[in-house]
Amino acid sequence: MSIQNAPDGLAYLNELAMQDPEYGPTAAVSDTVQAVCAGLKRMRLRRGFGQGELGRILGVSQGRISQIESGLVDHAPSLDMVARYAAVCGERLEIGFSGDAKSR
Repeated sequence: MSIQNAPDGLAYLNELAMQDPEYGPTAAVSDTVQAVCAGLKRMRLRRGFGQGELGRILGVSQGRISQIESGLVDHAPSLDMVARYAAVCGERLEIGFSGDAKSR
C-alpha cells in the first residue's frame, strides 16, 4: 500500500516507522503529528473559528476537531482532512522533506 492509497496517511507513516528497526519508537511520527495538529489549531484561531463552527463547515463534529487538535497519534487527521482544514482557513497544505537522509 502506498501513502496515496492509505485511508489515513499519518497512520500509514506510523505503521512504516514501527517496521523500521532504526527508527525507534515512532517518536518522530508523534512529533510530526503534534506539529501538524498545533499548526491546524493556530490556523483556526487566526481565522477566528470556534471548533464547532469549523466542524460544521468540514462536516465533522466539534469533538472531532478537538481530537485532531489534541495532537495524539491515535486521533491524527487524514491528509485529506489536513488539506480541507487548511483550505477552509484560507491556507493550503504543502508537504516537504528536510534533513540528512541516510543512504541504505
